[in-house]
Amino acid sequence: TQIALWTYEDCSDFSTFELISSNDDGGCGIANGFSSTMFASCLDPELNYMVQIDGWAGETGNGMLQAGPTEQEINLTPIVNSLVCPQDKGGEGDGSIIIDFDGIGSNYDISWPGPNDYTSDQGIINDLSAGVYNAVITDACGNVYNESYEVFNPNPITGVFNVTAPTCPQSGDGQITASFNGGTGPYNYTWTGPDQFLSDQAVLLDLNEGVYDVILLDDNDCPFESSVNLVSENDIAFSLGNDSTICEDATLVLSGPTGLNYEWQDGSTNQFFVVDAEDLELGNYTYILNVATNDGCEAVDVIEITIDACTNVLESEALALNVYPNPAQNRLTLQTSVMPDRVEVYNAYGQMVMQVNNPTGDLNVYALSQGTYFLNALFGNQVEQITFVKQN
Repeated sequence: TQIALWTYEDCSDFSTFELISSNDDGGCGIANGFSSTMFASCLDPELNYMVQIDGWAGETGNGMLQAGPTEQEINLTPIVNSLVCPQDKGGEGDGSIIIDFDGIGSNYDISWPGPNDYTSDQGIINDLSAGVYNAVITDACGNVYNESYEVFNPNPITGVFNVTAPTCPQSGDGQITASFNGGTGPYNYTWTGPDQFLSDQAVLLDLNEGVYDVILLDDNDCPFESSVNLVSENDIAFSLGNDSTICEDATLVLSGPTGLNYEWQDGSTNQFFVVDAEDLELGNYTYILNVATNDGCEAVDVIEITIDACTNVLESEALALNVYPNPAQNRLTLQTSVMPDRVEVYNAYGQMVMQVNNPTGDLNVYALSQGTYFLNALFGNQVEQITFVKQN
Protein backbone atom coordinates (compact mmCIF):
# COMPACT_ATOMS: atom_id res chain seq x y z
CA THR A 1 0.00 0.00 0.00
CA GLN A 2 0.83 3.67 -0.19
CA ILE A 3 -0.13 5.93 2.66
CA ALA A 4 -0.31 9.72 3.01
CA LEU A 5 -1.43 12.19 5.67
CA TRP A 6 -3.12 15.46 4.70
CA THR A 7 -4.49 18.44 6.52
CA TYR A 8 -7.32 20.36 4.89
CA GLU A 9 -9.79 23.15 5.29
CA ASP A 10 -12.49 21.87 2.95
CA CYS A 11 -12.53 18.14 2.21
CA SER A 12 -14.37 18.79 -1.05
CA ASP A 13 -11.73 21.29 -2.28
CA PHE A 14 -8.39 19.64 -2.96
CA SER A 15 -6.66 23.02 -3.26
CA THR A 16 -7.05 23.36 0.53
CA PHE A 17 -5.18 20.10 1.16
CA GLU A 18 -1.59 20.20 2.47
CA LEU A 19 0.60 17.09 2.50
CA ILE A 20 2.02 16.37 5.94
CA SER A 21 3.72 13.02 5.36
CA SER A 22 3.69 9.99 3.10
CA ASN A 23 5.40 6.66 2.56
CA ASP A 24 5.18 3.49 0.49
CA ASP A 25 7.68 1.14 2.13
CA GLY A 26 6.67 -2.45 2.78
CA GLY A 27 7.44 -5.26 5.18
CA CYS A 28 5.67 -4.19 8.37
CA GLY A 29 5.52 -7.73 9.66
CA ILE A 30 6.74 -11.17 8.73
CA ALA A 31 6.21 -11.95 5.03
CA ASN A 32 4.03 -8.86 4.71
CA GLY A 33 4.93 -6.83 1.65
CA PHE A 34 1.67 -4.90 1.37
CA SER A 35 1.86 -2.45 4.27
CA SER A 36 3.46 0.94 4.95
CA THR A 37 4.68 2.81 7.98
CA MET A 38 4.43 6.60 8.04
CA PHE A 39 5.64 9.13 10.61
CA ALA A 40 4.35 12.63 11.37
CA SER A 41 5.57 15.09 13.98
CA CYS A 42 3.67 17.43 16.33
CA LEU A 43 0.24 17.38 14.73
CA ASP A 44 -2.02 20.31 15.62
CA PRO A 45 -5.15 19.22 17.53
CA GLU A 46 -7.01 22.22 16.12
CA LEU A 47 -6.66 20.99 12.51
CA ASN A 48 -8.48 18.36 10.49
CA TYR A 49 -6.43 15.47 9.06
CA MET A 50 -7.21 12.83 6.49
CA VAL A 51 -5.36 9.57 5.92
CA GLN A 52 -5.13 8.33 2.32
CA ILE A 53 -4.42 4.67 1.61
CA ASP A 54 -3.92 3.41 -1.95
CA GLY A 55 -3.60 -0.17 -3.05
CA TRP A 56 -0.60 -1.04 -5.17
CA ALA A 57 -1.25 -0.56 -8.90
CA GLY A 58 -4.91 0.34 -8.18
CA GLU A 59 -5.70 -2.78 -6.18
CA THR A 60 -8.65 -2.60 -3.74
CA GLY A 61 -9.52 -4.60 -0.67
CA ASN A 62 -9.83 -4.47 3.10
CA GLY A 63 -7.28 -2.48 5.06
CA MET A 64 -6.39 -1.72 8.64
CA LEU A 65 -4.98 1.52 10.00
CA GLN A 66 -3.13 1.65 13.30
CA ALA A 67 -2.13 5.04 14.74
CA GLY A 68 -0.13 5.81 17.85
CA PRO A 69 3.01 7.34 19.29
CA THR A 70 6.47 5.95 18.42
CA GLU A 71 9.76 5.78 20.24
CA GLN A 72 11.68 4.98 17.09
CA GLU A 73 14.87 6.98 16.77
CA ILE A 74 14.99 9.49 13.98
CA ASN A 75 16.96 8.16 11.03
CA LEU A 76 18.31 10.47 8.35
CA THR A 77 19.34 8.71 5.14
CA PRO A 78 21.28 10.79 2.59
CA ILE A 79 22.17 9.98 -0.99
CA VAL A 80 25.22 12.00 -2.02
CA ASN A 81 26.21 12.01 -5.68
CA SER A 82 29.63 13.55 -6.22
CA LEU A 83 30.72 15.19 -9.46
CA VAL A 84 30.90 12.93 -12.48
CA CYS A 85 33.64 14.90 -14.25
CA PRO A 86 36.51 16.83 -12.69
CA GLN A 87 35.51 20.46 -12.27
CA ASP A 88 38.92 21.83 -13.28
CA LYS A 89 37.80 24.12 -16.11
CA GLY A 90 35.04 26.09 -14.38
CA GLY A 91 31.36 25.71 -15.20
CA GLU A 92 28.48 24.33 -13.14
CA GLY A 93 28.91 21.12 -11.17
CA ASP A 94 26.66 18.08 -11.49
CA GLY A 95 26.65 16.84 -7.89
CA SER A 96 23.44 16.25 -5.91
CA ILE A 97 22.22 15.41 -2.39
CA ILE A 98 18.90 13.73 -1.56
CA ILE A 99 17.68 13.65 2.07
CA ASP A 100 15.26 10.99 3.34
CA PHE A 101 13.98 11.30 6.94
CA ASP A 102 12.55 8.32 8.78
CA GLY A 103 10.78 9.18 12.03
CA ILE A 104 9.56 12.79 11.69
CA GLY A 105 7.39 12.81 8.57
CA SER A 106 7.43 15.31 5.74
CA ASN A 107 6.34 18.40 7.67
CA TYR A 108 9.76 19.94 8.25
CA ASP A 109 11.77 22.88 6.94
CA ILE A 110 15.28 22.58 5.58
CA SER A 111 18.01 25.05 4.68
CA TRP A 112 21.31 24.36 2.96
CA PRO A 113 24.27 26.67 3.50
CA GLY A 114 27.11 25.60 1.22
CA PRO A 115 30.30 26.71 -0.51
CA ASN A 116 30.46 29.91 -2.58
CA ASP A 117 27.38 31.38 -0.80
CA TYR A 118 25.21 28.45 -1.90
CA THR A 119 21.75 28.21 -0.28
CA SER A 120 18.59 26.20 -0.88
CA ASP A 121 15.39 25.20 0.94
CA GLN A 122 14.71 21.99 -1.01
CA GLY A 123 15.00 18.42 0.17
CA ILE A 124 16.76 17.50 -3.08
CA ILE A 125 19.56 19.80 -4.26
CA ASN A 126 21.17 19.45 -7.69
CA ASP A 127 23.86 21.01 -9.89
CA LEU A 128 26.29 21.18 -7.00
CA SER A 129 29.96 22.06 -7.13
CA ALA A 130 32.46 20.26 -4.93
CA GLY A 131 32.40 21.20 -1.27
CA VAL A 132 30.70 20.68 2.09
CA TYR A 133 26.93 21.28 2.35
CA ASN A 134 25.25 21.65 5.75
CA ALA A 135 21.65 20.47 6.15
CA VAL A 136 19.75 22.38 8.87
CA ILE A 137 16.37 20.63 9.41
CA THR A 138 13.63 21.94 11.68
CA ASP A 139 10.66 19.60 12.34
CA ALA A 140 7.12 20.62 13.24
CA CYS A 141 7.96 20.41 16.93
CA GLY A 142 10.78 22.91 16.59
CA ASN A 143 13.55 20.35 16.93
CA VAL A 144 16.62 21.17 14.88
CA TYR A 145 18.87 18.58 13.24
CA ASN A 146 22.23 19.39 11.66
CA GLU A 147 24.16 17.20 9.29
CA SER A 148 27.04 17.89 6.88
CA TYR A 149 27.71 16.17 3.56
CA GLU A 150 30.64 16.52 1.19
CA VAL A 151 30.37 16.48 -2.57
CA PHE A 152 33.70 15.35 -3.96
CA ASN A 153 35.46 16.45 -7.13
CA PRO A 154 37.25 13.66 -9.02
CA ASN A 155 40.94 14.25 -9.54
CA PRO A 156 41.54 16.22 -12.76
CA ILE A 157 42.68 14.13 -15.69
CA THR A 158 46.38 14.57 -16.41
CA GLY A 159 48.52 13.03 -19.10
CA VAL A 160 52.22 12.18 -19.35
CA PHE A 161 53.72 11.32 -22.73
CA ASN A 162 56.94 9.38 -23.13
CA VAL A 163 58.25 10.12 -26.61
CA THR A 164 60.80 8.45 -28.85
CA ALA A 165 61.57 10.74 -31.77
CA PRO A 166 61.79 9.22 -35.25
CA THR A 167 65.28 9.00 -36.66
CA CYS A 168 64.22 11.01 -39.70
CA PRO A 169 61.01 12.87 -40.63
CA GLN A 170 59.66 9.90 -42.62
CA SER A 171 61.61 7.00 -41.09
CA GLY A 172 58.53 5.58 -39.32
CA ASP A 173 60.32 4.57 -36.11
CA GLY A 174 58.91 7.11 -33.65
CA GLN A 175 56.86 6.17 -30.59
CA ILE A 176 54.45 7.80 -28.11
CA THR A 177 53.43 6.12 -24.84
CA ALA A 178 50.60 7.90 -23.01
CA SER A 179 49.95 7.56 -19.26
CA PHE A 180 46.85 9.19 -17.73
CA ASN A 181 45.65 9.76 -14.19
CA GLY A 182 42.53 11.27 -12.66
CA GLY A 183 38.92 11.06 -13.75
CA THR A 184 37.44 7.58 -13.72
CA GLY A 185 39.11 4.71 -15.56
CA PRO A 186 39.18 2.93 -17.88
CA TYR A 187 40.00 5.43 -20.64
CA ASN A 188 39.13 5.52 -24.32
CA TYR A 189 41.59 7.12 -26.76
CA THR A 190 41.11 8.76 -30.14
CA TRP A 191 44.39 9.76 -31.80
CA THR A 192 44.71 11.67 -35.08
CA GLY A 193 47.91 12.63 -36.81
CA PRO A 194 49.64 13.36 -40.12
CA ASP A 195 48.83 11.39 -43.26
CA GLN A 196 45.34 10.50 -41.93
CA PHE A 197 46.78 8.70 -38.92
CA LEU A 198 44.17 7.18 -36.54
CA SER A 199 44.54 5.05 -33.41
CA ASP A 200 42.63 4.09 -30.24
CA GLN A 201 45.66 2.80 -28.34
CA ALA A 202 47.68 4.25 -25.46
CA VAL A 203 50.96 3.23 -27.14
CA LEU A 204 51.62 4.47 -30.68
CA LEU A 205 54.35 2.81 -32.75
CA ASP A 206 56.00 3.31 -36.15
CA LEU A 207 55.40 7.06 -36.24
CA ASN A 208 56.70 9.72 -38.59
CA GLU A 209 57.38 13.32 -37.64
CA GLY A 210 54.30 15.47 -37.01
CA VAL A 211 51.66 16.63 -34.54
CA TYR A 212 49.55 13.90 -32.93
CA ASP A 213 46.30 14.98 -31.20
CA VAL A 214 44.51 12.86 -28.60
CA ILE A 215 40.95 13.12 -27.25
CA LEU A 216 40.56 10.98 -24.15
CA LEU A 217 37.23 10.02 -22.56
CA ASP A 218 37.15 8.44 -19.12
CA ASP A 219 34.52 5.92 -18.03
CA ASN A 220 32.07 8.79 -17.39
CA ASP A 221 32.74 10.33 -20.82
CA CYS A 222 34.70 13.16 -19.21
CA PRO A 223 37.02 14.60 -21.87
CA PHE A 224 40.70 15.48 -21.90
CA GLU A 225 42.53 16.82 -24.95
CA SER A 226 46.23 17.19 -25.65
CA SER A 227 48.81 17.20 -28.46
CA VAL A 228 52.28 15.76 -28.94
CA ASN A 229 54.66 17.31 -31.48
CA LEU A 230 57.00 14.59 -32.67
CA VAL A 231 60.20 16.07 -34.13
CA SER A 232 62.79 13.87 -35.78
CA GLU A 233 66.28 13.64 -34.33
CA ASN A 234 67.98 14.43 -37.64
CA ASP A 235 65.64 16.84 -39.36
CA ILE A 236 67.46 18.56 -42.22
CA ALA A 237 66.47 21.51 -44.36
CA PHE A 238 68.43 23.61 -46.82
CA SER A 239 68.02 26.08 -49.66
CA LEU A 240 69.83 26.48 -52.96
CA GLY A 241 68.82 30.13 -52.87
CA ASN A 242 66.38 32.22 -54.85
CA ASP A 243 65.75 31.70 -58.56
CA SER A 244 68.31 33.80 -60.43
CA THR A 245 69.25 35.16 -63.84
CA ILE A 246 72.87 35.13 -65.07
CA CYS A 247 74.36 36.46 -68.27
CA GLU A 248 75.39 34.15 -71.07
CA ASP A 249 79.09 34.46 -70.24
CA ALA A 250 78.73 34.14 -66.42
CA THR A 251 79.35 31.27 -64.02
CA LEU A 252 77.26 30.44 -60.94
CA VAL A 253 78.21 27.89 -58.27
CA LEU A 254 75.33 26.11 -56.50
CA SER A 255 76.14 24.60 -53.12
CA GLY A 256 74.51 22.00 -50.91
CA PRO A 257 74.91 21.80 -47.11
CA THR A 258 78.16 20.30 -45.88
CA GLY A 259 78.67 16.79 -44.57
CA LEU A 260 75.84 15.01 -46.46
CA ASN A 261 75.35 12.71 -49.42
CA TYR A 262 74.39 14.52 -52.63
CA GLU A 263 72.66 13.74 -55.88
CA TRP A 264 72.02 16.44 -58.49
CA GLN A 265 69.54 16.21 -61.33
CA ASP A 266 72.26 14.90 -63.68
CA GLY A 267 73.33 12.17 -61.24
CA SER A 268 76.48 13.91 -60.04
CA THR A 269 77.32 13.53 -56.35
CA ASN A 270 79.43 16.60 -55.53
CA GLN A 271 78.50 19.22 -52.94
CA PHE A 272 78.89 21.94 -55.58
CA PHE A 273 77.35 22.28 -59.01
CA VAL A 274 78.83 24.76 -61.50
CA VAL A 275 76.39 26.46 -63.86
CA ASP A 276 78.54 27.71 -66.76
CA ALA A 277 76.33 29.85 -68.98
CA GLU A 278 78.78 29.64 -71.86
CA ASP A 279 77.98 25.92 -72.18
CA LEU A 280 74.22 26.54 -72.28
CA GLU A 281 71.75 28.18 -74.61
CA LEU A 282 69.61 31.11 -73.60
CA GLY A 283 66.55 30.01 -71.55
CA ASN A 284 65.45 28.56 -68.22
CA TYR A 285 67.17 25.64 -66.49
CA THR A 286 66.04 23.73 -63.43
CA TYR A 287 68.56 22.33 -60.95
CA ILE A 288 67.54 19.78 -58.32
CA LEU A 289 69.61 18.62 -55.36
CA ASN A 290 68.68 15.66 -53.15
CA VAL A 291 70.65 15.38 -49.92
CA ALA A 292 70.68 12.55 -47.40
CA THR A 293 72.37 11.66 -44.13
CA ASN A 294 74.08 8.32 -43.59
CA ASP A 295 71.09 7.16 -41.50
CA GLY A 296 68.59 7.92 -44.26
CA CYS A 297 67.26 11.42 -43.57
CA GLU A 298 66.50 13.15 -46.86
CA ALA A 299 65.69 16.62 -48.15
CA VAL A 300 65.36 18.20 -51.60
CA ASP A 301 65.40 21.71 -53.07
CA VAL A 302 64.94 23.13 -56.56
CA ILE A 303 66.27 26.33 -58.12
CA GLU A 304 65.62 27.80 -61.57
CA ILE A 305 68.42 29.63 -63.36
CA THR A 306 67.69 31.82 -66.39
CA ILE A 307 70.45 32.35 -68.96
CA ASP A 308 70.03 35.84 -70.47
CA ALA A 309 71.85 37.73 -73.22
CA CYS A 310 72.08 40.73 -70.87
CA THR A 311 72.01 43.19 -73.76
CA ASN A 312 70.43 45.85 -71.58
CA VAL A 313 72.71 45.54 -68.58
CA LEU A 314 76.29 46.33 -67.83
CA GLU A 315 78.97 44.17 -69.41
CA SER A 316 80.31 41.74 -66.84
CA GLU A 317 83.94 42.59 -67.59
CA ALA A 318 83.20 46.20 -66.66
CA LEU A 319 82.15 45.13 -63.20
CA ALA A 320 85.45 43.56 -62.10
CA LEU A 321 83.85 42.33 -58.85
CA ASN A 322 86.22 41.60 -56.01
CA VAL A 323 86.09 41.57 -52.20
CA TYR A 324 88.74 42.30 -49.59
CA PRO A 325 90.13 41.49 -47.16
CA ASN A 326 89.67 37.78 -47.85
CA PRO A 327 89.67 36.10 -45.34
CA ALA A 328 87.62 38.74 -43.51
CA GLN A 329 86.97 39.28 -39.82
CA ASN A 330 84.60 42.15 -39.12
CA ARG A 331 84.07 44.00 -42.39
CA LEU A 332 84.15 43.08 -46.05
CA THR A 333 84.60 45.66 -48.82
CA LEU A 334 83.09 45.25 -52.30
CA GLN A 335 85.43 46.32 -55.08
CA THR A 336 83.55 46.98 -58.31
CA SER A 337 83.12 49.77 -60.83
CA VAL A 338 79.35 49.84 -60.25
CA MET A 339 77.62 48.99 -56.99
CA PRO A 340 75.10 46.13 -57.27
CA ASP A 341 71.37 46.51 -56.57
CA ARG A 342 71.47 43.83 -53.92
CA VAL A 343 73.97 41.56 -52.18
CA GLU A 344 73.04 38.09 -50.91
CA VAL A 345 75.36 35.98 -48.75
CA TYR A 346 74.87 32.20 -48.48
CA ASN A 347 76.55 29.81 -46.06
CA ALA A 348 77.97 26.42 -46.94
CA TYR A 349 74.53 24.87 -46.29
CA GLY A 350 73.01 26.96 -49.06
CA GLN A 351 71.07 29.10 -46.57
CA MET A 352 70.87 32.87 -47.07
CA VAL A 353 72.39 34.49 -43.98
CA MET A 354 72.58 38.12 -45.15
CA GLN A 355 70.84 40.38 -47.63
CA VAL A 356 71.67 44.03 -48.23
CA ASN A 357 69.75 46.22 -50.65
CA ASN A 358 71.61 49.10 -52.33
CA PRO A 359 74.91 48.35 -50.57
CA THR A 360 77.47 51.13 -50.18
CA GLY A 361 80.39 48.75 -50.63
CA ASP A 362 81.20 48.16 -46.95
CA LEU A 363 79.55 45.02 -45.46
CA ASN A 364 79.47 44.22 -41.74
CA VAL A 365 80.16 40.46 -41.43
CA TYR A 366 80.98 40.48 -37.71
CA ALA A 367 77.92 38.36 -36.81
CA LEU A 368 78.78 35.57 -39.27
CA SER A 369 80.28 32.38 -37.92
CA GLN A 370 83.66 31.19 -39.08
CA GLY A 371 83.49 29.40 -42.42
CA THR A 372 83.19 29.68 -46.19
CA TYR A 373 80.47 31.88 -47.76
CA PHE A 374 79.17 32.66 -51.25
CA LEU A 375 78.43 36.29 -52.07
CA ASN A 376 75.98 36.94 -54.92
CA ALA A 377 75.98 40.49 -56.29
CA LEU A 378 72.86 41.25 -58.36
CA PHE A 379 73.14 43.89 -61.08
CA GLY A 380 69.63 44.03 -62.53
CA ASN A 381 69.23 40.59 -64.14
CA GLN A 382 72.93 39.84 -63.90
CA VAL A 383 74.39 37.82 -61.00
CA GLU A 384 78.06 37.80 -60.09
CA GLN A 385 79.28 35.33 -57.46
CA ILE A 386 82.43 35.35 -55.38
CA THR A 387 83.61 33.18 -52.49
CA PHE A 388 85.09 34.54 -49.27
CA VAL A 389 86.19 33.14 -45.93
CA LYS A 390 85.10 34.51 -42.53
CA GLN A 391 87.57 34.25 -39.65
CA ASN A 392 87.03 34.94 -35.95
